[in-house]
Amino acid sequence: MEVMASVLQEADYDDFEMYPDEPPKPPRDEEIDRAKPTILKLYANGEEVFYGRQIEVFLEKRFFHWITNKAIRELIRGGRLNVEVRRLNGNMTVHFMFLPSHRYYKRQANELLDVIVKYSDPVVTSACGKQAEQNFLTALPFRRFISVARSTREYKGRKWVKTKEDLDFIVERDNVAYGCEVKNRLDYIERDELESKLEMCKFLKIRPVFIMRQSAKSYNKMIIDAGGYVMLFDKQVYPPSLQRLADEVREKTGLPVVASDKVPDSILDRFLEWYKKSL
Repeated sequence: MEVMASVLQEADYDDFEMYPDEPPKPPRDEEIDRAKPTILKLYANGEEVFYGRQIEVFLEKRFFHWITNKAIRELIRGGRLNVEVRRLNGNMTVHFMFLPSHRYYKRQANELLDVIVKYSDPVVTSACGKQAEQNFLTALPFRRFISVARSTREYKGRKWVKTKEDLDFIVERDNVAYGCEVKNRLDYIERDELESKLEMCKFLKIRPVFIMRQSAKSYNKMIIDAGGYVMLFDKQVYPPSLQRLADEVREKTGLPVVASDKVPDSILDRFLEWYKKSL
């Protein structure tokens, strides 16, 4: 695997996990300055090595991913953090951050890279996506939400043709339909996709339900304003057959992952309460 230069120009680092849904030149957010000392606290012992997505997830309860991303870039430009870029397959890269005083970081970076390569394998990511979708498809009928379509852009004679996108599935209860989209990943859903699928649900005259590991509050508001529901399950779900990999990812990276074929009752109960109120 190719190791790229450890000293980057600003334009190079801007390619790291960009968020195209942001305005081209947004006004500076004061949250960036609040995030920077929080990021540095992760390096309490001075010998830690983290990568970008990992830090974003660690701090997502306090800061949007893109705020953390910008704060990391500013810390690098200011010399508070060093960065080394490792290339994965194709155009994928991983940025490892460490304090300038940490000279012997490469072994830790290599160990993290080994885990990232494993969990980034397309076979693994596909299996995780299918597992989460199946978990909810199995669980929702126990709350009397019955699946009526999968991987679809049609409902009761109406067909979405503006894009080639599908909804993961549609469920019904008491003659009300819900278009469900499942996102079982560490990063957020892309804003363009979110907007498109909200528009699709409106066109199909069904209520949107976005089932996601995590989401930005601004995205959640968009869904709620469209009459929909945001179902967050917090931990990325792996198939039970990948239990050992899930354990390795959790132990070596600290990321919130779990191998399971179940949906916690608390998540379903909250959805059921919303459903009753929404009627």
